[in-house]
Amino acid sequence: MRTILSCEVLIIGGSYAGFSAALALGRARRSVLVLDAQRLRNRTTPHAPRPQPAAARRHGTRRTSRPRPPASGSLPQP
Repeated sequence: MRTILSCEVLIIGGSYAGFSAALALGRARRSVLVLDAQRLRNRTTPHAPRPQPAAARRHGTRRTSRPRPPASGSLPQP
């Protein structure tokens, strides 16, 4: 049995550029499908910076448990 998928945008290649494009299009409320030949890597890189709550408090920012509103576009509004 075949599965038929439907989307507005098909991105071939899940590298940094492919996923950046997918994120921008998703924020613009487009239906996006990313195809990649490699196996799934649903984890973060060990070299990614970790959030530092103490440093955030020093700079006057804080973490919040409230959900963020959905993005209305890929660019911040003035």
